[in-house]
Amino acid sequence: MTTTWIESDGLPLYVRAWLAENEKAVVLRIHGFGETCDKYTVLAERFNAQGISVVSFDQRGAGHTAKSKSDIGLTGEQFVYKDLDVVLENTMETHKCPIFLMGHSMGGGIVLNYAVVGKHRNELAGIIASAPLITLSPETNPNFLLRAILPFLARLLPNYKQDTSLNINYVSHDKEAVASIIADPYCSTVCSARQMNDMINRGAKLLNPDFLSRSADIPTFVFHGTEDKINWFNSSKKYVDLLPAKDKTFLPVQGAYHDIDLETDEYRLPTEKATIDWILHHLTS
Repeated sequence: MTTTWIESDGLPLYVRAWLAENEKAVVLRIHGFGETCDKYTVLAERFNAQGISVVSFDQRGAGHTAKSKSDIGLTGEQFVYKDLDVVLENTMETHKCPIFLMGHSMGGGIVLNYAVVGKHRNELAGIIASAPLITLSPETNPNFLLRAILPFLARLLPNYKQDTSLNINYVSHDKEAVASIIADPYCSTVCSARQMNDMINRGAKLLNPDFLSRSADIPTFVFHGTEDKINWFNSSKKYVDLLPAKDKTFLPVQGAYHDIDLETDEYRLPTEKATIDWILHHLTS
């Protein structure tokens, strides 16, 4: 495992890489809201065993990239794809093999949008989304009043921040995993008005057929736990139905909560195998 800092628009981004010895492919992973890429250490080892390297970075306003608590949540749509491109371009220069873009939750919404707006979308071998933020689940969706004022708040006071009070127990059945998130100083449930508004708008675009009609024809794999109380399972299914890609797969993970990377083995292991198999298949197809 290596740790580096890559500058984007004057901000050093915290980047980690877990390299496979006999590298066949690279997965660039985009983490979810309030997370850090440190979470991918255990998962990366299993990908590495199959010849798949993993690269990830803490996004602007999150994890180690946020230098202090005052930086948490401070990001915007103008930076999201610019930062991703900086890390992706570095990955493309360093690794001369197929690159897959994979995102979880907020990161899932980002990578699915990247298929439409991304600078390097046509250079990707595939896109993978885990429980993408397309629509928040009813249990988590903000109340009507907050949703109504959010666009105005994001415009007038973009850096206004509030704790989302996200129920971390919705993340996984694994109590130790839940406890580790709560204890991790680099994880946070604080969100800025602009960040929240951008996440919701990004998700709404993914159910717009006109927007999706501009998507590059990239192999796409989406999986989602059926009992996710953070992001709505039904919206992921609808997105895949609407997506005009020739090669698309939707995997419902029966009974799983939000973050399958952190789930108990009965949910995580079969999904992990399906993901690795999908990647390896797309190296030979």
